[in-house]
Amino acid sequence: VGMGISMVQTLPSIELNGQAARADWTFEAASEGSISVRQLLTMVMPKLFGSWTGEGTEAVPSFWLNDSFHSGYYTYWETCFYSGICLMLMAAAFIAQQRNNNYVILLGIWLVFSLAFAMGNHFFLYKFMFDHVPGFNRFRSPGRILFTWNFVMSLLAAGAFDEIKKFDKKDRFFKIIIAGALLCFTIGLAAITGFFSNLWPEMNLDDRAAQARSQGWILCLNAALVMVPVVAYLKSKISIRFFKIALCFALVTDLFIFGWGHHIVKESLVRRNFGGNRDLIEDIKKQTGSPLSRVSIRQFILDPKQQIVRQSSLMVLNKCQGMIDRFQTVEGYTALSLLRRVPPATGSQFQMFLDLLNVSFYINPSYSRNNPQVIIPNPSFLPRAKMYYRAKIFDNDSLLERFMTAGEFDYKNELLLAENPGIPLTRDDTRPANDVRISNYGANRIFLDVKTESPGMLWMSEIWYSAWKAKIDGKPAKVLCADKSFRAIAVPAGSHSVEFYYSSRYFISGAMITLITMIISVIIPLVSILKRRRRTTAAPS
Repeated sequence: VGMGISMVQTLPSIELNGQAARADWTFEAASEGSISVRQLLTMVMPKLFGSWTGEGTEAVPSFWLNDSFHSGYYTYWETCFYSGICLMLMAAAFIAQQRNNNYVILLGIWLVFSLAFAMGNHFFLYKFMFDHVPGFNRFRSPGRILFTWNFVMSLLAAGAFDEIKKFDKKDRFFKIIIAGALLCFTIGLAAITGFFSNLWPEMNLDDRAAQARSQGWILCLNAALVMVPVVAYLKSKISIRFFKIALCFALVTDLFIFGWGHHIVKESLVRRNFGGNRDLIEDIKKQTGSPLSRVSIRQFILDPKQQIVRQSSLMVLNKCQGMIDRFQTVEGYTALSLLRRVPPATGSQFQMFLDLLNVSFYINPSYSRNNPQVIIPNPSFLPRAKMYYRAKIFDNDSLLERFMTAGEFDYKNELLLAENPGIPLTRDDTRPANDVRISNYGANRIFLDVKTESPGMLWMSEIWYSAWKAKIDGKPAKVLCADKSFRAIAVPAGSHSVEFYYSSRYFISGAMITLITMIISVIIPLVSILKRRRRTTAAPS
């Protein structure tokens, strides 16, 4: 049922994954966000190696562990899998107590498998699945799989919570909880006494040692909050009811301490994070409102011999600022970047790069003390939609990329197509009269009014994607890939209404499966209830 309901997102994700940049990933890139061996300690001390929080950042050092490829403070979120000491001990004890229960065994196997998978490049399982299991070479941040721990641990601990009164006080259930709590005490004392600082010298830098000691004290507190009521219950000092209340108190206290300051919750911090540079934002919105254009808010690193893909850490606005203030940017948080998201261009072709992407403002790549101008307007940017009457056809992407990066591409007057458009196009410099206007621009539909004296290609500075379709005067038109990254359709002479729209058969199929599953999952219990009522009514009194 769960798989059926998820199909509305799963199938479109499969479609997206096939056209994402992950198709070219190496194992090293895919293993970013792996759980390292020493990071297993964060199972009981989640902020031992620092954290990344929106509140109190000054008091907690940024996550500094660098055991995996491309690690940084940002991988804290990918690798944090803390469930709480009470939850973890009760789940472990319940698995040992119910070792003959198939459901418990299944959940226990998942915990072991997911942890082995999450270790990524620090254990053989992830590499094996990356190389040999179809689809797994598109996964990223293997540590993320441990989000399932919170669900599985909760199920197991809830089972233990319900069954506690049935367990004999001499059962292994209570012995494992006590042994686990004592182990936590030992680990906590090791952190308090500086054992880990001696083991890993980099922990002595800055305030990392102090952070490790505070985490040790918190672990000892959490272990005590579990062990004290367990011992009191075993010695018949408290009732089963009070024992359960004490365990709930231990878990709530533990998770409250862990979650304190984890996110930006104060209004002043929200304003500071998303409300900075208001004058710049208002100026951008005013100048990009008409005509439709984009803004580059992050500095590109330009190398004349390399394609433009790298960006520096310099950002003038928050990466999600455009979504909040309603203007379009060429950056953002994109875990599934499309393979064709940017046109091929080297550092020496930065102007072409900006123009094709419809960028009206960008950050100065040469910004420095000697060149203090940060934001630069780009008056030559191409409109979001434009008519072309010249084109070259390329058999494959490699040839097209070489031509685009060779420095001879007349991108303002000529299109590079992957296939023949099926209409006659001129080879001279004549420019027939035309007029292109976007009448309605939406997330899933774009409407245009086009007038052209001669047949030509309507080009849009929108990323080509197989699920985007087009119609001309209500009749289907094929969407071609132009300049490797953009959309184009052949338009006959005359006045026409053009519509680009998102229509994915994966989404439609997934939505149907989800809907049918939801209907069935409601009907079956109702039918079962009606049958029971009929049997009850028909039974002799």
